[in-house]
Amino acid sequence: MPLLVIAYPILAPKDIHRIEEYRKNHDPLYPVVKPHFTFIFPCERTLSDFIDHVERKLGDAGPISFSLDKASVHDDFRKENSYVFLVPDNGFAEMTALYDCLNVGLSGVREAIPGPFLPHITIARSADRNVMEEIAGRWNSNPGIISGKLEFLEIIRYESQIVTSIKKIRLPSN
Repeated sequence: MPLLVIAYPILAPKDIHRIEEYRKNHDPLYPVVKPHFTFIFPCERTLSDFIDHVERKLGDAGPISFSLDKASVHDDFRKENSYVFLVPDNGFAEMTALYDCLNVGLSGVREAIPGPFLPHITIARSADRNVMEEIAGRWNSNPGIISGKLEFLEIIRYESQIVTSIKKIRLPSN
């Protein structure tokens, strides 16, 4: 069963609305999953081993405050699709450290997603990079900083276009 770890950000209602309006029109996963950051990409493990791994590796990682101020276009490693990502400015280092911590000891996960980890919220996906450039340009033409916080991680199963929540884990306050 493909298991992942994601974090749903805590955002102001107006910011959630703005992100969801873009996703509704441009992200095929809009009806499947809410805006999120992914910290462990799909992997095959027994549920109990996976939960144990996440809880052990989490250590003293605390809540993460972040800000998103612009959209950028990124290609997937297969060059099949382009995406518009909101990548955090503030909070980037903390999210990367959390990703690194959680993925130590999960063989096959890092190899499945080549290249460095890039924390992000996806707002659009298309095989046409030019369309993604236009969407990123529209987002960036209406500037504004989105501030948010990550307080929980969520272990989920993603199968047949269905996300099932398995366990919610609070990031302990430091």
